[in-house]
Amino acid sequence: RVSPDESRDSGTSTPASSAQSGDAELVFSSLDIDQTNRGTVNINGYDRHFSVTFPTSYNREEAYPVVLFFHGCMCRPDLTEEAILSYLNWAPRLESYKEDFITIKMSAFSEKKPEVPRAPEDGGARGMWFWHKGFEAERDDFAFVHTLLNALQSSSDINIDPENIFGVGHSSGAIFLISYVLGGPIDLTDVSI
Repeated sequence: RVSPDESRDSGTSTPASSAQSGDAELVFSSLDIDQTNRGTVNINGYDRHFSVTFPTSYNREEAYPVVLFFHGCMCRPDLTEEAILSYLNWAPRLESYKEDFITIKMSAFSEKKPEVPRAPEDGGARGMWFWHKGFEAERDDFAFVHTLLNALQSSSDINIDPENIFGVGHSSGAIFLISYVLGGPIDLTDVSI
């Protein structure tokens, strides 16, 4: 764990750092400005994965707007854990954010979800976001986003502007994001977006 005095100044890294908010602890192997920094937070006994990329101008004394990225369904049977989590290193389309935004890529992967992909009503898949009504108690995707945002807001290493948090989603990641913004598990399968 890294105290605020030991945390990274602009341009250096914080090896094996973590940030804690209530019961949530963000764990990183490093926090560098010039790379994608993978992190985890434990939700309901399972590690959930995300990555943080700082703007090139990052100064931890200033608050920065945040863009959250949600991938589409990674549900094919041939997708391994590594393939699903490789999204966290995905760099295309981040160019317009690199100067001014902290970008956070979220992964739907959870070992709590079935290893062999199934339909949502039969348990879903490890790389699938869940917004489906009726599965609230079994899913922790909403808790993952909520907990991560709360932990980021209290982090001494990552200074986000809580008034400027934006979300971008692809395919089912977009539907999940809309459901999250609307307040929770809402079945949007019949909505034309």
